Amino acid sequence: MSASPVRWAAPRRIVNRLTKRFTRDLLQMVENNNTSPHDVLSRFPTSARLTVKQSTNRFFMYEEHAPNKIQDDDPMTPTITTTPMELADLLANKDDADDDDDADYHYYWTSPISSVAPTLLQDEFHWYQQLHHHDENGDDTTLDPSIHQRLDPRGPSLWMGTFGSGTQCHYDVANNVILQLHGTKRIRCFPPHVGVTHLHVFPDAHPRARKSQVKFETDDHDHDHDQSHNKEVAKNQQQHYPHFDQKNPPQPFLDITLHPGDALEIPAFWFHHVENGITSTTTTTTIRRPHRNEEQEPSVSLNSFVLSEPMMIAQQIFQKASQPMMRYNVSCTTEQVPGVLRGLGVALVQSLGLLPPCNDENDDEAAAVAYIQRNLLDARYAPLMVSWTTNEESNGASGTNTNIRVPITDEQQLAIETCIKSIRSDFEDLVMKEEDRIDDNNNDNEVLVDRNGIVVLVALHLLELWAVQMVGASSVYDAWKKALL
Repeated sequence: MSASPVRWAAPRRIVNRLTKRFTRDLLQMVENNNTSPHDVLSRFPTSARLTVKQSTNRFFMYEEHAPNKIQDDDPMTPTITTTPMELADLLANKDDADDDDDADYHYYWTSPISSVAPTLLQDEFHWYQQLHHHDENGDDTTLDPSIHQRLDPRGPSLWMGTFGSGTQCHYDVANNVILQLHGTKRIRCFPPHVGVTHLHVFPDAHPRARKSQVKFETDDHDHDHDQSHNKEVAKNQQQHYPHFDQKNPPQPFLDITLHPGDALEIPAFWFHHVENGITSTTTTTTIRRPHRNEEQEPSVSLNSFVLSEPMMIAQQIFQKASQPMMRYNVSCTTEQVPGVLRGLGVALVQSLGLLPPCNDENDDEAAAVAYIQRNLLDARYAPLMVSWTTNEESNGASGTNTNIRVPITDEQQLAIETCIKSIRSDFEDLVMKEEDRIDDNNNDNEVLVDRNGIVVLVALHLLELWAVQMVGASSVYDAWKKALL
């Protein structure tokens, strides 16, 4: 089965009848302050109770702490429970709390509108599906029924944050439209391959999966620390995250500031780093700039997600390739796990064409091992190892030699080959097609759709998935380290 083309090739601003009308209406709404957090939250039920993240760190992340995840030393971001009006005051830095230290906190809240203010959704944002009524050129068109079926069943979400807050660089597995309602939002977008190569993404088995471990706030636009502090942090980061060059960081594909009425599409698997109230110093394609000093305001935006075709293909891959030894009724002892993982990993990397041509089979395997070492262990796990005590260290203390990899059996080799063959066509559906090109309005050059980056992200997830199923989330690093010896 061949997937239809990905709808959104790269991040870009939406311009259609809805956004033009909404922008025009917002000019008047902004004058009347009708899009402020206070105004929007005043239309919430007075009985509503909102769970708000509170932190001295201005960048927030989605976290999923669970027994089947890697146990993280960093605690979850603290939360507080507020009424809608209490949240409005916190976002505007007008809280009346007795503790003056509250002024040092940033606040961040998001929720599907339907779960907290269904009447507001019906009265004010019932038109949100129209954000997806346009073709590749941004012109209005009839909503594709398949997209309607893939819209987030919860409907759109509201996102609110204090001035200067933001969300750490990450990618989503759904296509995303962001419509700015109040304040400004700077968004830097990076192609998937940049995330793989430079951004040291948290492991998929980690509570902060899909997020970059790199602290972007050490750049020149940071407002929280002086330059001497940032230089020290940058030095430590360069040692901790060697794939991210602090002196020559990867440049974003798009660096844009959204003002009220601006809407931006971000395709699935594209990394984006978001800062509220911070203005882009490079590219801005905003429709217009209101006379109010929006940059000093808290941010309110509406997000609408659509399940992406790459994610649906990825789900097929994970289902077909899950538990390969068990699926094909082949036994695998604990001692054989590293050998089986190595066989699966080398076969997967070689089958995807991720390596340069090689005439020597041994060199080809060594190249595949090096590829996994760099993009999985060095990029994702090594930065976390400072606070970990590995099972290997424990075994070494007892005198047990764990560095001997048991050869795999013929039955295991056949299962590996069968597993990789079963998902090859699905990966081909993700691979870049020659006709998948988009126009880059910035330099009039054609930009290839970064499907190869998506392929690598999906492949890395699969490498982790196999290890999690065989040894558990806490032992993934040890298992793959032994597999690659």
